[in-house]
Amino acid sequence: QYPAAGNWGYHGNPLHTHLGFWAADPSAVRAFRKAMEGKYTDIASLNHAWTTDYTSFDQVTTFLPDSALNGRMRFDFTSWYMDSMSRWCARWAEWARASIPNTPIYQSSGGWGAVSIGTDYTAQARAMGQMKEGIRLTNETDMYPLNFTNTRMAASAARFYGAKLGFEPASLGTLRGVMARLFNALTNGADHLFYYYNHLLSHDGTTEAWIDNAPVLDQRALPAVDIAAFYPDTSILLHDEPLRYLSGSAWIPRAEALRKITDYDYASEQMILDGALSRYRVLVFLWGTETQKPVLEKVNAWVRAGGVLIYPVRQQIRDGLLATVEGDRSIAQQWRHGDTGAGRVIFYEGHPEIENYMKFLTVELRKLPLSPHVHQALEMQRPTSVYWSVLVNGKLALLNFSDDVAIVRLTNHPVIRLKPYEVALVKLDGQASNTSNRQIK
Repeated sequence: QYPAAGNWGYHGNPLHTHLGFWAADPSAVRAFRKAMEGKYTDIASLNHAWTTDYTSFDQVTTFLPDSALNGRMRFDFTSWYMDSMSRWCARWAEWARASIPNTPIYQSSGGWGAVSIGTDYTAQARAMGQMKEGIRLTNETDMYPLNFTNTRMAASAARFYGAKLGFEPASLGTLRGVMARLFNALTNGADHLFYYYNHLLSHDGTTEAWIDNAPVLDQRALPAVDIAAFYPDTSILLHDEPLRYLSGSAWIPRAEALRKITDYDYASEQMILDGALSRYRVLVFLWGTETQKPVLEKVNAWVRAGGVLIYPVRQQIRDGLLATVEGDRSIAQQWRHGDTGAGRVIFYEGHPEIENYMKFLTVELRKLPLSPHVHQALEMQRPTSVYWSVLVNGKLALLNFSDDVAIVRLTNHPVIRLKPYEVALVKLDGQASNTSNRQIK
């Protein structure tokens, strides 16, 4: 990723690094200019798209995204900026494999999706999948909800493109972080999970919890996911929304809130272009009202073939309907008039507060034609601090991310009692299965 934080200079010397856009170098300007020449047939076409009045491509230069004259101009810069990092990472993977053949290679990916950092999780997982190599997420914290939002894009893309997957912590790890990360690896079919020794040895109860729960990793499997959330790549490139997560993100709290209701994947725009929607029955929109026309056409085709889309209308943003960067809302307007082919588009028009939308989704998802095991999990009675994932091996993985004992009631199954931060596996045929020494009752 582009320099964002830290002070890891050569031999401990100070290193100039900070969060921001690193594209003022003459080499960057030349690269951007060349990319725009390749995209637009002539300077008149670029001027029409950007509402500029350049007389030649020699005048085109890099700029801060907030100074762009319109959405297309900003998108062209930010997408080029992120794509440049993606290509650089792919080249390093190719060089590594050429230098050390027959060695597992993983792309190390961190951050939280901010455009200025440049990490496109889909692009990196896609490139590593094409090489039959892996991606290693380095951004897990002590909080499971944030771990999910930070890692699910790469994890979803890795499973779709066939890349191997591993996890590494970004910071401290107490008991709850150790167990949260174990659950994340268990429910993503990860092939490796890394801890620093102090995570397992320096906090009360952590060593015992690890010894008791770690054997469930022998039963890890891919998740059986019916539901995807639309990952708003275009809106992120236009607004750099995740950069603002500390001061009031729209995407991250919505993604965390949906995880309390159900397990789900992220479906990025590139994944959709590559056909990923065929894997899902439901597509939920959480934030973002812009996308690229080819992506919108793919979503429309999926709906017309029988897919179910859930979309929150935001009256405060024009008519709140999904549009292209240039503002074309024709496809969403067709949905609004009931023109959805064999599928459905469910519009939420209530209060925009997250809690209200989540209540709506809780009710609507239970009505939809999901797989029996996912339906069974959605109907489960549990505290919201208990997270679940249905696995393809027919088991239900549970995490009690709480300081309190949790009682879980699942149809056709004895009552399940989970200790604080306990991870458990339950056979969905009605029998409990847990490789720890504790008995689920």
